[in-house]
Amino acid sequence: MELEYDFQVIEDMLRQSGLIGTESFSFQELVKALMAGNLDQVVSTLKERISSLIFQEVIISKNAVIQIFLIVMIAMVFSNIATIFQNTYLGEAGFFITYIFLFGIVSANYFAMGQMAATAMDRLLEFMKVLIPTYSIAVTAASGVTTATVMYQGFMMLIGLLEWVLSAAVFPLINLYFILQMVNSMDTDPPLSRLADLIEKGILIAGKAVLAVMVGFQMIQGILLPAVDSISSIALKKGLEAIPGIGKGAGAVVNTMLGSSVVIKNSIGIAGMVFILVVMLVPILKLCIFSLSYRLLMAVLQPVLDNRVMGCLNGAAVAGKLLLHIAATAGALFFLCLAIVAYSTNVNYYAG
Repeated sequence: MELEYDFQVIEDMLRQSGLIGTESFSFQELVKALMAGNLDQVVSTLKERISSLIFQEVIISKNAVIQIFLIVMIAMVFSNIATIFQNTYLGEAGFFITYIFLFGIVSANYFAMGQMAATAMDRLLEFMKVLIPTYSIAVTAASGVTTATVMYQGFMMLIGLLEWVLSAAVFPLINLYFILQMVNSMDTDPPLSRLADLIEKGILIAGKAVLAVMVGFQMIQGILLPAVDSISSIALKKGLEAIPGIGKGAGAVVNTMLGSSVVIKNSIGIAGMVFILVVMLVPILKLCIFSLSYRLLMAVLQPVLDNRVMGCLNGAAVAGKLLLHIAATAGALFFLCLAIVAYSTNVNYYAG
């Protein structure tokens, strides 16, 4: 079975973004391996690349955690001094100076994570922009024009919507939440805690709602449109089979071509799903380490920490959780939509 699709645009995008560095790990080679059924090769290649990325990220994140731990310990010392010198401003002034250092380190780490999450989302959307046109051609060959056209329009609408919503609303709101939490943590009676809670709940609910609506829409589309296209395909096949003498041979040729188209389409779809995992794995891993590191520090040092330091660490941890929620939701959204399209557009082959 020959693969005649042009993946150069996809390869160039992946190479420019640094997601692939060698020819042994390319989109086209992955599609060919899937078509040949070489799953062991695919799994071993992914395992090797993912292991190296995970090791690098753990080493990088360790230094940030150590810095935060040292600052927290110094803040704890000044907090105790403030308790001893209740009638002077010495301990309180020292604590706030240390808190400023802590705030600086936490803010630098958070905004670095936010920039990384935004870059990952841009890479994901760019990857989908170059994947969908090629995938639409494969869907046209395997299912029909109607399904491919609506699928193409639906994905492009989703990409454009996410691109606008993420830049105009989601990331600014998460940044606002982080700043509000940092302000709240400086006071024993947080003045903006309800606003921060409202932003947190709004982002979590909005992410789940978008995932449910878009996946539901894709499922309805996958149930209806391939069935519409299958009517014309079945009519063509039955008409060819009715031709005296060559009917059976023509029907066998149509079945072979349709089966090959389905294999190619599914291989491209699965390769796209694999690369979505590759694109989003490192950002999700970083955000997990970021949020869990702060939660671990809070759990270990809670008996001796000042409530204001706890509030600072908790705000950073929850802001990291919100970034993680958005990154995981976007990756799951495209992953599930590709899976639904790949499965639902096999109806022509099975109907024949």
